[in-house]
Amino acid sequence: LPGAAAAATTLTISSNYGIGLHTVTVTDVTTGTPLQTCNFLLKPTAPCIVPNVTTGHTIALTAITKSGFVISAGTGLCASIAPSPPYKVQFAAPTGTAACGIFAGSPMTVTANGPGVTGVVTPAGATCTIAQPSKGKSCQLAVAPGALKLTIGLQAGITVTGGTGLCTGATAAPFTITVPAAGPYACGINSAPPSALPANGWWWTNTIPSLHYDTGIRYGLQINPAAHALYGIVSTFRTDGSAVWYVLNATADAQNQAYQGTATEFSNLSGSVTAGAPRPQTIVANVKLTFASTTLGSLSWTPRAGGPTVVKPIERFPISTTLQPPPNLAPVPGLYNPTQNPGGPGYFLEMQGPTTPHGYIGLYTYGGNGLATWSVTLQNNQVATAFPSKAAQKGWQLSTQFLTYTGGAPITLPAKQPKTVLGPTIVATMGPTANTVKVGGGNQTPLSINSGWGLASSPYWLQIVNNSKTITNPYVTFLSTATPNFSYVNRTTGQLATFPPFTSVPLINIANGALLAPSTSLGGNLYISDKPLQVGNTAQKTCKAIGPASHAAPSPLSNSGDCNLGTHWQFLELGGDYDATYINLYSIPLAFNQGSAAYGNATPAQLSNLELALGNLSGGKSVYPVGSQGKPSFIRAIGPANANGATDQLLALFPSFNAYITSAFNPTTGFPVTPINIANSYSANVPKGSTTICAGNGGAAFKTQSYSTSSIKYLASTLTITGTGSVVGPFTISAVTPLPKPPVGCGGSTNPLKCYSTAVTLADFSAALYTAVLSYSVSGTKPANVCLAGQAESNGANDVFSLVVRDLLVSLASGFANSTVASPIAGKTYGTMTSAQWSSSAAKLFAGVQPAKPYYNPWGAAVFNIFGNSRIYGFQYSDYFNPQTSPLGNPLMPVRPSIPIQLLILNGG
Repeated sequence: LPGAAAAATTLTISSNYGIGLHTVTVTDVTTGTPLQTCNFLLKPTAPCIVPNVTTGHTIALTAITKSGFVISAGTGLCASIAPSPPYKVQFAAPTGTAACGIFAGSPMTVTANGPGVTGVVTPAGATCTIAQPSKGKSCQLAVAPGALKLTIGLQAGITVTGGTGLCTGATAAPFTITVPAAGPYACGINSAPPSALPANGWWWTNTIPSLHYDTGIRYGLQINPAAHALYGIVSTFRTDGSAVWYVLNATADAQNQAYQGTATEFSNLSGSVTAGAPRPQTIVANVKLTFASTTLGSLSWTPRAGGPTVVKPIERFPISTTLQPPPNLAPVPGLYNPTQNPGGPGYFLEMQGPTTPHGYIGLYTYGGNGLATWSVTLQNNQVATAFPSKAAQKGWQLSTQFLTYTGGAPITLPAKQPKTVLGPTIVATMGPTANTVKVGGGNQTPLSINSGWGLASSPYWLQIVNNSKTITNPYVTFLSTATPNFSYVNRTTGQLATFPPFTSVPLINIANGALLAPSTSLGGNLYISDKPLQVGNTAQKTCKAIGPASHAAPSPLSNSGDCNLGTHWQFLELGGDYDATYINLYSIPLAFNQGSAAYGNATPAQLSNLELALGNLSGGKSVYPVGSQGKPSFIRAIGPANANGATDQLLALFPSFNAYITSAFNPTTGFPVTPINIANSYSANVPKGSTTICAGNGGAAFKTQSYSTSSIKYLASTLTITGTGSVVGPFTISAVTPLPKPPVGCGGSTNPLKCYSTAVTLADFSAALYTAVLSYSVSGTKPANVCLAGQAESNGANDVFSLVVRDLLVSLASGFANSTVASPIAGKTYGTMTSAQWSSSAAKLFAGVQPAKPYYNPWGAAVFNIFGNSRIYGFQYSDYFNPQTSPLGNPLMPVRPSIPIQLLILNGG
């Protein structure tokens, strides 16, 4: 109304480094009124408080540095401050409190000594951008003495080859430099353009001159540069001298230089009572292939069974007397599978010789015992002829014999000269489109080039291996409606079949324990148990086997009447990454690996300590059976995250967060005692349609954007969060609590507000921190209609608002809120870091950031105290910490296509 007082905010301006800043002038552009000049000369680390800034007015800041210092970026409302003089920024004054941080420091000159370097960025957000083309160009980054982590921005395909000055140890991964107390401050980044891709076709380790013989070992390699993937076959020998082939699956970074993955032996009989579809038998080794050129490389072979890593040089194999390019109308070099029989033999084809064409073919099949064996055609014995004739040529025809090798040495042992025996004849018709082979007196078999993703058309196999001494007959249950589902080779029939959903299958019935995934995004919970899972209620005597028609996830609670109460069970969360973090309970220890990435391989002592520590949090009362931790009768330790709301008796067994919450928020104003700086970014997601209330306005809440809060307030059981998203605009999140006895029509993932109370008591807030679930409504967004009015959802919605709520829960569950412990960022405590900085730079949490009082999640702290940053097991929100930049371990393993994954059932404590 006319004459009414306008709403006002308090603006806090900070020098993020505590050096280099002289003054900051604050002006109300809307009214043209100078508000205040902040002087950082006398107290450079003390923030400047600008009160009574009119909400909604355009505010301008002009910063002036001390002589010899520069400004390179800012945080909060100053995130877009100009990186060169005059250092200016404008913004609309938000409601509540507002913060602005400025990176003023000594100028470090960052120079690109090669192509494709776009700049550097620090975890705190200081940036330095280099113009393109970058060679010889530079920019200035404000720095402060001490350790500083840098991440280099690179164009696609560019490789970091080192650096100069302070950046002598520069790498493509984030690296740390030490900024001295005095200059010069110079950082050079050396870079190189993409290297030449290795050629597809046959490779070998050349004849050893001192031995004067060929080892017989061959590598057939295919490169998929778009997918950064390598696929291949290695023909080698077992320790007894018999021939064996392994599938090579590996992936590389954007430069396609170093490929890391596995070598896997396949079979079509072992682990089953009849021959049939091929399936992994053993993951033999972790491999790394690097290439210096299109024809030279190196193989690093690390046996899974133990033993030293073996490194061998590899080079292109000459089919004739010398390595030559292919002739015209030659087939694509690579592995070909029969189109009519996916379980049949595979052939690796390549031709060389523009003027005198030669072909070389490998045959990969299985012997009578179901084990892999191989042969290759004679080298140099027969020149290919034009097919069907020289006048009407469409390709080439090669008539030759196979050669079988025996008595050779495996890759891991010293070379040994193998014996050879002539095998059947082969007539191969080869060309750029149609290819056929005829072996012996058999029929012609059409061939098609393999896509390069494995022997089957799947991106990966998941092999379950039982190493437990107590669970001798485990069961596997996949609780998912995914279509298509896993496939597996039935041990009885030997045939590939769809894995039955919501059905407990004995592991022994799954040939070689191998499940074939149709997609890396296959999602659901995969349960491992010592008995078949059941559904029903013990009190009502309705227990029966779980099945597609009647299924429910087993409950760990001892008062639930769940039919699986006496069953050991544990689940693995599947999706775009794998998670065995044991957030909710601990029963059966699991581990998993993919190539050189291994997660969960705890020692027996660690597992025993974990079982005891988790059980002792509740004095043994949250353990089933009660007090059984450390005893043979132990079934599971039940975590507080299983509680169903604040009144659940399970929460009474664990310490409350009430004292922490009370100390973190001012009892008079409701604002945090130390401002909780939620400022982070959100990656785009897919709206869930009817399962989210914020899918409106073109899915604005699901688009990539940054977000920050200007006000968090908890007063009189009311919790509100006010902020801005770069796409959704301003918003207000109001926390609510589900009613203990909701009216009819409640119970979904989203509900009308009649299903909730607007009061969030201390007990409700404490329960939300344990369960990691908080319900809320959203209002005030511009553009309008982003979220449905009068509706509420929880932070499981995976939209931008759910991340805002997540960051608040992280702040208290981890102990960051109101922490006075110095952080890795100069001039900041953990309590004053932004939520993005917690994710990228936090090196401590729990007792490390709250040393005086247990203000954090004790269940998570118990796991962390045993495993630390090892990425073995995690806790709620351990996946919050960025695996690329955070010193804290992230136990989520990203799934890479084609490379087999092993799930290990470990021996319990």
